[in-house]
Amino acid sequence: MDARALPPEVWSRIFEGVVGYENHDGRSRDRNAPTLALVCRAWNAISEPYRYRRISIEEPKSIEAFDRLLVHLDLRGRHPFRHTHDFFALTDEEDYSVIDFDKTHMPHLLSFASHLECVCFGSPVVNPSTLHSLAVTSSRTLTELWLTLCDLMPICLSILPRFTELRSLHIDVGLEEGSAPSLAATDAIALPKLRDLSLTTSGIMGCSDLVLFLARSTFPSLTTVEFPDEPVASSAALKFFARHGPGLFKIDILIAPNQQHSLPLIISHCHILQQIVLHAAPSADIVERLVPALPATLSEFYLSFRADSEVPGVLALLNFVGRLKRLAKIRLYHPPWGISRSPEIEALAAEVAGEGMSIIYNEKVW
Repeated sequence: MDARALPPEVWSRIFEGVVGYENHDGRSRDRNAPTLALVCRAWNAISEPYRYRRISIEEPKSIEAFDRLLVHLDLRGRHPFRHTHDFFALTDEEDYSVIDFDKTHMPHLLSFASHLECVCFGSPVVNPSTLHSLAVTSSRTLTELWLTLCDLMPICLSILPRFTELRSLHIDVGLEEGSAPSLAATDAIALPKLRDLSLTTSGIMGCSDLVLFLARSTFPSLTTVEFPDEPVASSAALKFFARHGPGLFKIDILIAPNQQHSLPLIISHCHILQQIVLHAAPSADIVERLVPALPATLSEFYLSFRADSEVPGVLALLNFVGRLKRLAKIRLYHPPWGISRSPEIEALAAEVAGEGMSIIYNEKVW
């Protein structure tokens, strides 16, 4: 049969096999699409949805070049971005302040991208108009959203409930000292399908005020919470986990060292936890109070610590937590990873590890 006689629908199925989302190793195969587009006009048209399905921009100059492409395509009446599923803008953090999406054609692009599932504004600050454009076309398709928010945070947060299918939300707080907007008067939001919530900070200000705002909000499906970058004030953390802790399977949190006395109470609100990740070792006396608060469902405990002064707390943790035989894994990180290890921790890990439970310390396994 002459290949030219095959209808476009059949070629599309063939292309899906060649340019489908991932290889066996999980890497995207969309990079094959431009090569197929060069074969002939018919293949150029058929491959268009795959060429623009995933857009990734990694520096400000690329955003400027991409903006010129948008203008060129718009003048020709072409809008291939209706096929885009994933959009990533990940520029260097020191450059993000010079990028204003409202002064580019990005909002215009988003008005045509009606099948977006994942959007990541990694470093460019997102303005409300850009987020509004995204909500107009993708409110029922978007499942994953990464945002960097600054002084217009209250307005941007008020737009989020329009994304009714949102499952994963990552917010980076890029605020300088003295520029933090108050969220006290901002209405709480509800995201009924949100499962994963992550907060980080690229500015000077922390995110405790945002945590308090989220504590007032409603996330009935929430299972994973990550606050790994900036110490969260215990008062904010307590209110958040009192509200959302009972449904969580995993928490990844950094509590300020002088406020870790609240850690046992925070954990006590999380009744069905399966995994805990801590980014500072609690003191020995706090560990002793923490162990009774650990839920019976817990199977994995991860701890990252940096200072040698934290070693006594790590030893206490291993001594108490390690003897809970229901745990399947304890993992300890102490930089430089894979190189430096404390002899005291190694000796106790070898003693505590047993049948059904492994202990991993800087890549050494017991």
